[in-house]
Amino acid sequence: GLSIVISPLLSLINDQVKALVDKDYPATYLSSSQTERERKAVYRELAKTRPTIKLLYLTPEQFVKSGALQDILGRLHRAGFLSRLVVDEAHCISQWGHDFRVDYKNIGKVKQTLFPGLPSMALTATATEAVRTDVMKTLHMTKKSTDVFRVSFNRPNIRWQVLPKNYENDKDGIPQYVAYIAEYINTKWPGESGIVYCMTRDECEETCAYLRDEFGVRCGFYHAGMTPKQRNLVQLAWKAGRLPVICATV
Repeated sequence: GLSIVISPLLSLINDQVKALVDKDYPATYLSSSQTERERKAVYRELAKTRPTIKLLYLTPEQFVKSGALQDILGRLHRAGFLSRLVVDEAHCISQWGHDFRVDYKNIGKVKQTLFPGLPSMALTATATEAVRTDVMKTLHMTKKSTDVFRVSFNRPNIRWQVLPKNYENDKDGIPQYVAYIAEYINTKWPGESGIVYCMTRDECEETCAYLRDEFGVRCGFYHAGMTPKQRNLVQLAWKAGRLPVICATV
């Protein structure tokens, strides 16, 4: 059957679908970054009595608001062809979560109304007890019928270091914190892949320009102000190693 996977970011969706398709697994997605021809091809496949697609990735907005998509998925559910609903980054459902989104909150209502009885799975790496309770309640997952798997928040493979940020410019007018980042990249991780997180879109572009033009770091920037095509090109270049460093918004 077909599993529906709801994910919050188009970049995550594109990345995961590409990895699956590269392994010859029948997965696809629907998003605003697709051409009309690509979207119609997905709809034609879903309209079949037995679609060959096994994983369909959607944003929460599509799952909650697209009447045409709901009609097609509802028909598949009534025919017994939907296997499960998977909600990735499920902490976005909860008002107690750090990244609450309204359309995530409505996933449970749509599921209960249009897809009653459909098995559900919620995945997140950042769920407190309050968030877990909220997610289960919203998705109508009872304690009796739900298995919960938990691991520690501690990630022993990640090292944290907090340093003061110097906003002053050096003699060449370059912010000293950018010079430090460049030195760190070029001396400790030359040519390696990494992300420099910035607070604003302008800071992404400015930091990238300094790193590239003043310190020779091969980098690009990535933020919501870019078109889907621009973001996708940067993501593909980063994945392929052509742009080892990306400056992105948090």
